[in-house]
Amino acid sequence: MTLAMEIRAWDAALEREPTVLFAIPAPGDLEPTLEWAPELGLDGVHFTSAAWSAAAGKLARARFQWVSVACHAATEVAARAREGANVLVLSPIFDSPGKGLPLGLHALRDAAGRLDRGQHLIALGGIDRDNAPACQQAGAHGVAAIRHDLTPLAE
Repeated sequence: MTLAMEIRAWDAALEREPTVLFAIPAPGDLEPTLEWAPELGLDGVHFTSAAWSAAAGKLARARFQWVSVACHAATEVAARAREGANVLVLSPIFDSPGKGLPLGLHALRDAAGRLDRGQHLIALGGIDRDNAPACQQAGAHGVAAIRHDLTPLAE
């Protein structure tokens, strides 16, 4: 909660309107987040795959513009989209330390083909400046990286 409030303060000082997603790492974490949401000005929540349930997705979609969930297969992307998520983060696309076997671009293409208009697919896992364009060509609406700086892609 403290970090979300700091982000809001930083963005207010920069005169920007941020999109703030709050992480739901465990199944019981949605209820407190719903209580804090008005104070934090949250635009959405991000569920780990372990914290997701269809009921939680439905409850979150009633309150937030963005409901994101981590997925690890194209079939999981399709199921979570049917259950209310509108931002589906598929990983790992490429080799990423400690994240298991990479799914590859074919899984990204498959997942993209399973989504409806208004649902967004984000590629994660081993994404860098060199392979990010291939993810977008495979159907990802965006990419995310933890270990690599993708800033030039956004310019």
